[in-house]
Amino acid sequence: MKTDSQVTIQSLKLELMRFRDQRGWKKFHDAKSLAEAISIESAVLLELFLWKSQTEIDRAIKTDKHFRREIDKELADVLCFCLNMANSLDLDVASIVRRKIKDVGSGNSEPPIPEILSRFVSAGKVSPMLR
Repeated sequence: MKTDSQVTIQSLKLELMRFRDQRGWKKFHDAKSLAEAISIESAVLLELFLWKSQTEIDRAIKTDKHFRREIDKELADVLCFCLNMANSLDLDVASIVRRKIKDVGSGNSEPPIPEILSRFVSAGKVSPMLR
């Protein structure tokens, strides 16, 4: 199996398109459905970490092959749906990622999540327990 250093984003996108087309799934790959799938699969990935401390997670990643495999599978689902969405919307992944990095680096992006939560807490819109 080829690794990151041997495969381009474009080749992955093409492979996913072939996979989709062989199964007749193109009709299901509209922006809304793919965004929903990304959200759902992200939640499944997040569930793997639920109620675990960072120490427990670090240990499990190093020692528990099943846990590591589950992370691999769920992250692959998220990445596949993201690349499928890029295909569906004809987006160049490298360009949009680089633009995002540039925007964040120059301060032309939304503030980090902790800063956003702090604003909501200060405004009394969110319980301080959520911080």
